[in-house]
Amino acid sequence: MKNRHGTLLLGILLFLGVFCILAILSGGIMRLFGFTYDHVGSIILLMLGGAILSYPCEILTQVICKLLVKSKSLPINGVLILYVILDTLGTMIGLGIVDLMMDSVKTNQLSRLVIGLVFALLGYKDMRQELTM
Repeated sequence: MKNRHGTLLLGILLFLGVFCILAILSGGIMRLFGFTYDHVGSIILLMLGGAILSYPCEILTQVICKLLVKSKSLPINGVLILYVILDTLGTMIGLGIVDLMMDSVKTNQLSRLVIGLVFALLGYKDMRQELTM
């Protein structure tokens, strides 16, 4: 039992460490496009809040894409383009809402668009595999 708790704790710490590194890298990319922040913790909080708020949009995007493929309304490439657009918009909305609630960060449309597009493209390969199965 004690070993399971240690493994779980290690897994949680590893996840948080990777998340923090990705958040800081994302903040660095956004900073190139006008993102400003007071301290590194603000970046991590922005990304955490953005991830939580954009998660429902991500689920909805996946459902829409799977339904379009199943109904054969669009070809796979069209659905994948729609996936990138919707996922980018979902991330932009999530980050925009968190930005409105935080005084220690200031994002603009371009920085949210760029990081939303980066995240959407990172998920592109996985979505392509899901849709072609």
